[in-house]
Amino acid sequence: MVSRKSCIAALAVALAACTTPGPDRPQAPEPASGFRTDLNAVTARRQMVAAANPLAAQAGLETLRAGGSAVDAAIAMQMVLGL
Repeated sequence: MVSRKSCIAALAVALAACTTPGPDRPQAPEPASGFRTDLNAVTARRQMVAAANPLAAQAGLETLRAGGSAVDAAIAMQMVLGL
């Protein structure tokens, strides 16, 4: 018969083996991504697009203002970015 202490010891060893970093697990967390927390949320009443390139954002905004859908705006922005 297995004693309760033996079961607890075996469980502790098994849990320690699961949390110990191995060769496929990094030792430390990855460096920060630079996510900025000082920015506020922006809202719009009519149209809004977002792109890192201002020319792509302008193309998407013009597409929406001309009556295009969000998909049309996304396609226009990708065309500016060179897909």
